[in-house]
Amino acid sequence: MRSYLHYSPEEFAKDDFFIQWVTTPNSSSENFWQNWLSTNPSKREDLEVAIQLVMLANQVVETDVSNTEIKALKESIFERIEQIEQTITVKSYKIWYWASAAAVAGLAFFLSSYFLQNSSKSINSYENQIVSASKQYELVEVENISTSLKLVNLPDGSSILLKEGTKLSYPSNFSEKKREVYLTGEAFFEIAKDANKPFYVHANQITTKVLGTSFNISAYPTQKIVVSVKTGKVAIFKTGTEEATEQEQHKELTGIVLEKGEKAVFEKNQITQVNPTEAFVKTQIEAPIEQMSFEFEETNVRDIFKHIEKAYQIDIIYDDAVLGSCPITASLTDEPLTEKLKLICKAVHADYRKTSDDKILVTGTGCR
Repeated sequence: MRSYLHYSPEEFAKDDFFIQWVTTPNSSSENFWQNWLSTNPSKREDLEVAIQLVMLANQVVETDVSNTEIKALKESIFERIEQIEQTITVKSYKIWYWASAAAVAGLAFFLSSYFLQNSSKSINSYENQIVSASKQYELVEVENISTSLKLVNLPDGSSILLKEGTKLSYPSNFSEKKREVYLTGEAFFEIAKDANKPFYVHANQITTKVLGTSFNISAYPTQKIVVSVKTGKVAIFKTGTEEATEQEQHKELTGIVLEKGEKAVFEKNQITQVNPTEAFVKTQIEAPIEQMSFEFEETNVRDIFKHIEKAYQIDIIYDDAVLGSCPITASLTDEPLTEKLKLICKAVHADYRKTSDDKILVTGTGCR
């Protein structure tokens, strides 16, 4: 074990054993540093400054601030030290040094508190993502302030059910190469299949990539993030990382992939670790996702429409005498609402359209 006798505060703050003692102490490290301080009491001030520097660095990492913010932080500290150096007339190096050290410690404490208080507004928060996305897209934002589910139909035919307190933003028109939306809260997704245009859900630091499937995301700002897959498979990764950049270069689902019946849970304070995969806890879903099954065998249209109305919290208007008794056998579980309606209407020689008051009007000749 090194002696540390000639270490400066900056050197202490870069030492792995010292960092471990400050951030996650154990009996071994605690005994060592307490004994070391007893033997070298003149280094106490150095250690106190080094502790503040480690705490500051740790808070900067945890709050996921940008490189610009980190640069500004450094500049503010060194600017303060320079001001003290210019104003102190005493030539004693020791007096200047400890005044500067105090400035560093004070700024470290203040800025650590600032970043901690504003951690919910990190660079990958919903609010900041929307600001960034609005420079590229014309966004539509939908918020569910009711206690019942709120249906959102996207331009590509995908359907999303928002739970209470959830916000979703999406482009009025998707780009040619990808589809992406922004979520805070919880929602169930049924994504229209398009292997050539991956679908991305950016949800409070985590991005979910799919080609066409159904899944649920719970991503409230102060809670764990949970991604659960009902059908198909999805890829998940931390937003803003090298992996995220790589994922956008190809259409395949790679990396951490969840399949039908699987889920991944993320602790928010773990997501910013150097190796983000360590934060992903992948398990089997204990109970089926709370969305209805759409497997029908010789089921009449009347019952199918009732089923859809209940699942999507919508009203379907149709002529029961013409269409109600028509039997249908179909597997529609993996299809978004628009595709479900399209397939049902095709089977009974009908068409549908959305009315001005958000109801579904179905008309046709029926199965007779």
